[in-house]
Amino acid sequence: MPLPGRPLSIAIVGQGSMGRAHSNAYRQAPHFFDTPFTPRLKVICGRNQAGLDRMASVWGWEETATDWRQVVERKDIDVVDVAVPNALHAPIAIAAAEAGKIVFCEKPLAVSAEEGARMVAAANGVRTMVWFNYRRVPAIAFTRRLIEEGRIGEAFHYRATYLQEWGNDPSRPPGWKTDRAQAGSGVLGDLLSHSIDTALYLNGPVSEVSAMLHTFAPGRDVDDAVLALARFKNGSIGTFEAT
Repeated sequence: MPLPGRPLSIAIVGQGSMGRAHSNAYRQAPHFFDTPFTPRLKVICGRNQAGLDRMASVWGWEETATDWRQVVERKDIDVVDVAVPNALHAPIAIAAAEAGKIVFCEKPLAVSAEEGARMVAAANGVRTMVWFNYRRVPAIAFTRRLIEEGRIGEAFHYRATYLQEWGNDPSRPPGWKTDRAQAGSGVLGDLLSHSIDTALYLNGPVSEVSAMLHTFAPGRDVDDAVLALARFKNGSIGTFEAT
């Protein structure tokens, strides 16, 4: 574990939209917060060298690489950030954890419960984080504080809705998020996972759940709509919708 105050050397695996989002976060965080470490954008790893060169130029990554296996074994890397399609999360995160790295992994953690369990086992004794960034949205953080201070009172109902329209745009080319082999699921893992994590953060564990998945877009092999009813351990009930 690096000492407070010194640079935290980061390697990110993934050069797509989340690779850009995380790069921006690492660059911006020290300007807004008194961080105990200074992020050092050491290596960005991906499969398209021209794209990697552009990412390095725009975001200030010191090096590029195309073999993540070599990257996770490097002694000068503190953090491995996994920002690739879901089906690749497990092998990269497990290898990084076994190499003793701090592991940041995009959500959903895995494409199956069994795969997730293997990741958890590999991470025993290793610092890890899943990128459920909504916990740090100011409104969510403030709500959490109000709850902890007892200023909201007893919860009876919890409602969560996460709706987007891009998935039904016929002019938008299909990507890996609509490919079950790469994504594992559709809106369930992509959007509802955020809503579930936020619910656990604000309202505690769920004791019962009943849900249905549906696919509207013709020919799509992943879900693009999900509805769920839940009962929380604190006695409240909840509804979840995502599409």
